[in-house]
Amino acid sequence: MGMVISILLGFLIFGYAGWMMIRFIRTSRQGKCATCAIKEACGQKDCHCGEKKEPV
Repeated sequence: MGMVISILLGFLIFGYAGWMMIRFIRTSRQGKCATCAIKEACGQKDCHCGEKKEPV
């Protein structure tokens, strides 16, 4: 019984890790703006979300 639980737990852990990797690859293919946390509120046309700007 203990071995079955260990195998199921292993499948859950590696399955979740695989799913997160697939999701990361899908979003990274969409470009920088697709993965930006503030993309709905971003008003920049060239999408420099998260980049530090030089002081004027």
